[in-house]
Amino acid sequence: MFQFIPKDDFKQALRIRRFLMAFVSYVIWTGLVAFGISAGFFRLNLGQTFLYIALPLLLVQLGIYALLRSGINKRFDDPSLTMGQMIVATLVISTTLYFTNQGRGVFLMVYLVTFVFGIFRLKMGQFLLITVIALASFGLSIIALYLRHPGLLDMRQEVLQLIVLAAVLPWLSTIGAYISRLRHNITTANARLSEAFVTIEQMAIMDPLTNVCNRRKLLEILEQEMGRTNRGGPVFSVCMIDIDHFKKVNDRFGHIKGDLVLEGFAKAIKDALRSHDTLARFGGEEFVVVLPQTGLAGAISYANRMRSMVETLRFSGLPDSFSITISIGVASYEPGESIESLLARADAAMYSAKAQGRNCVAA
Repeated sequence: MFQFIPKDDFKQALRIRRFLMAFVSYVIWTGLVAFGISAGFFRLNLGQTFLYIALPLLLVQLGIYALLRSGINKRFDDPSLTMGQMIVATLVISTTLYFTNQGRGVFLMVYLVTFVFGIFRLKMGQFLLITVIALASFGLSIIALYLRHPGLLDMRQEVLQLIVLAAVLPWLSTIGAYISRLRHNITTANARLSEAFVTIEQMAIMDPLTNVCNRRKLLEILEQEMGRTNRGGPVFSVCMIDIDHFKKVNDRFGHIKGDLVLEGFAKAIKDALRSHDTLARFGGEEFVVVLPQTGLAGAISYANRMRSMVETLRFSGLPDSFSITISIGVASYEPGESIESLLARADAAMYSAKAQGRNCVAA
């Protein structure tokens, strides 16, 4: 179903709401012109107002809305089409001023309203371009009036109005560009701040070496799984993993190579996990795998597959003959027990596996 304002694209929805604000401004402007006609300030009747002002405005606005709603506007540097809308508004004002018999100075204030719409979007150069267009179009209106209706003009007053406009609009352009630049700087700063928060959050829950969860995040996940099981959900299991004789790896090849082994091991285990499983570094060369919706038998089977897979791993920068083995302790959560109890049982099972000769699984 067609939606006048899209709900699935926040930025486009915001642009269309801004467009509607401009459209309402045009409606108000047309109403003011109609009032001015009834009061005798314009050389137009209502039919001419519709033909020369309202109809062109309506067609242009429909075209702008079509660009916004179709998404074609996204191809432009300014997807809000601010510059184009301000140029249209400036030309409409100048055209209206041409048909004004008296009170032109009052209607000149509408130029200022037009410039307000560009404060949050345009740069200094764009503001100055709009200023030149406004001054040129107003000047052309005065020239056309002088050539066709000289009796309606007080040239001293018109020149004064042009000079004042030429002084005010560049000043307003400078202020508008300054505000626009401040807004851009704030937006950039907020984006960098958001990135920093994401980085800090990742640092708080991720192990920097292996890029898997750290102990803090592990405890949080275990709390969630415990709550789910205690509410009647399926049981979950944990695997406590220790790399056998890892100290010998550091002693023989150095700590840098040892770190490479930890990285490669963690990546291999992580890639083998299901999407809802979690791997966390518990400390040193010890890791914990959380297996949701998995009983003890399933966890033991998974642990054995992990153990066999690790035996086949090879590591860049180390001899092809080099390999590692792991000892795994498995424990399933018993409703009501604490995290400490669950991990202690898994840890005891892991040491049982080591006592059985390493490179095996105990539960």
